[in-house]
Amino acid sequence: MHLELVAIGDELLRGTTINSNAAFLSRHLAEKGYQVMRHTTLSDDPAMLKEGLQEVFKRSEIVITTGGLGPTCDDRTREILAHLFSSTLRYDEEVAADLKKRFGEQLVSLEDQATIPAKAKPIFNRVGTAPGLIFTEGKKVWITLPGVPQEMQEMLLTDVLPFLLQTCPPSTQKTMVQLHFTLLYESLVDPVLRALQKKYAEVEVGIYPASGALMVSLLSSQKEQLEQFRLALEKEFGSYLFFSENGKIEEAVHAWFIQNKKTLACAESCTGGLIAAQLTVLAGASDYFLGSCVT
Repeated sequence: MHLELVAIGDELLRGTTINSNAAFLSRHLAEKGYQVMRHTTLSDDPAMLKEGLQEVFKRSEIVITTGGLGPTCDDRTREILAHLFSSTLRYDEEVAADLKKRFGEQLVSLEDQATIPAKAKPIFNRVGTAPGLIFTEGKKVWITLPGVPQEMQEMLLTDVLPFLLQTCPPSTQKTMVQLHFTLLYESLVDPVLRALQKKYAEVEVGIYPASGALMVSLLSSQKEQLEQFRLALEKEFGSYLFFSENGKIEEAVHAWFIQNKKTLACAESCTGGLIAAQLTVLAGASDYFLGSCVT
């Protein structure tokens, strides 16, 4: 089963926007046992987009695209996919009714956003205006989602993952574990990972360093081996380990202070309030964070 992710947008190719959608999609798909084989980024240019999507259509069985579904002049994904699937476009009354309910009858983009390929099943957008689309033809499944991260994430978790698990479940169910460390170098962890891999050969390992942090990803269909690998790694580097769903140490600090009913105040100089900013961006920080002085 060849699964490909396609991001559409010139802003991604120019570097003005970071493709955070790909990371979110890959992570959640991997947690459900799906292996993403390729990430592709395509331009909004009609000719380039059409050529790129045709190539993807030929090589991949399951495709998830993000971007190009809005009402502006550079959003062309719907029309090109309609052509690929030999489909006409139609005004969908259910999509229109949902948009009217949330945005009113006077929504300027109502007709555009409610017009979808006839062969596609809409995914209702609970946040924005552009519906997602699901095409199924033979063994091919093509899912098209908006590029706005908040809209894409809602659709993926609520609609797309349940649909995929029901219609084309992964052949082998794998479990993924992510361990987050701070103040730990890749060169110190790598020899330990190599030794553990020899002992637990059914566990796939990835190591991903970042500024001030390091993440180790473990993936396996053998839950017992996965658990033994995790425990061994935690025993070796437990004092550097922190727990955070998104791998952010400020989330771990936030959770620790709330759980332990402690309070925190900061005095910052050259960091210019950055510590306070990273903590207070998280909802509920006022439960423990007293304030900060920039001196």
